[in-house]
Amino acid sequence: MMLKRILFFALITTSIVFAKVNVGFYSLSQASGNPNGQWMGYALMDIISEKFSKLEEVNVVKDDDLYAFMKANGNPFLNTGNIASFDALKEKFKLDFIVTGNYKLNPDTSLPVNIIVHSFKDTTTSAPVVIQGYSNDLFTIVSYVVQPIGRNLKMNLNPAQVAKLKTIDLTSNTMNLSNVYKGKMAMRQNQPKVAMSFFENAYKENPNSSLAKKYYTEALGATYGTGFFASDLHAVDGGHASGFSKQFLLSNNIIKGFTAYIKNSNLIPKSGATYFDIELNIGLDLSEHAYQMAKTTIQNFSGGSSEIDDGVYNPNAGNVGNETEMFVKNISAAKILITLIDNKGNAILKSERSFGTAFNLTNIVNIKEFVKNKNRQSRIYFPSVARKVIKNIEKIEVTVK
Repeated sequence: MMLKRILFFALITTSIVFAKVNVGFYSLSQASGNPNGQWMGYALMDIISEKFSKLEEVNVVKDDDLYAFMKANGNPFLNTGNIASFDALKEKFKLDFIVTGNYKLNPDTSLPVNIIVHSFKDTTTSAPVVIQGYSNDLFTIVSYVVQPIGRNLKMNLNPAQVAKLKTIDLTSNTMNLSNVYKGKMAMRQNQPKVAMSFFENAYKENPNSSLAKKYYTEALGATYGTGFFASDLHAVDGGHASGFSKQFLLSNNIIKGFTAYIKNSNLIPKSGATYFDIELNIGLDLSEHAYQMAKTTIQNFSGGSSEIDDGVYNPNAGNVGNETEMFVKNISAAKILITLIDNKGNAILKSERSFGTAFNLTNIVNIKEFVKNKNRQSRIYFPSVARKVIKNIEKIEVTVK
């Protein structure tokens, strides 16, 4: 009986230790200043929530999720000064806390920020976390406010957790951030074409930004759809649509025309066959419709009238250099995703490889040869996989995204 009690209390203690708190992060409202700075309230809270999502103790409910629920219920904007207005969110997402607040954008670019944490558990609101930063350095503001926010969430942060929260992303581009969040605001105002221009600029500034690419794709989808006739609808807009968006949309549609599959596989034993390297030879097929789109696009870049035969592409043709470069980048950025799955449907291992890496797609000549070639294949490796893991692999899924 004593042993049962010990085990019972041990289980309770364990569940308490690993219990997560549900925290909602709602955009900061702009109290005063140039309305062109409204994007900063969305950006600041997104960056803050992204920091807290790195902590295992916190289940983060982001502003996008809160907004989507409120919009679906006919009330997309809330008064951050009235905590009672968050009751519906509290019930829907089982929130323990909500983090929100406001800021001012002064003419000298200073940015006084006030952040509050409201506890739904004991209906108390913290004293504001106050800092005066600058509008061109949002990440430094975030680095100063995250630790006090953590304390107001009743968290006992250890040094490693504090370091995770306070690390500044020195690679971030302020203009890129501005365009991303101005685009998000336009999407919320049901202006996808306006949003497209902001996201396009953000993606141009930083083609490696997965966030800019994700939002740009969504804005294009909201404007032209994601189906068979998306490119045709884009063409109807003519001069109102940029050449950049044309190539981005074409690239996405061509990528959707690829299907991936396993041509053959090989297990390479290591350490007395206790571990194995898994070698997969991946093949790619291209649908006829996607092939015709790719062929026409490459033909346009060539400045010639024939099909994509050898010698058609002219690297000095006209003024299509920027469009050509973006077409190459977008096709190269497509990924082959391989997932090893057990007999219960759980993913055991995952690996992905970009088209650019797998097929050396560095310029339009490479792309042309890639499109023409019927034997498109690449090897993917999973190194040093334990024998007991190998035994549990039921199937392998290969997709293109």
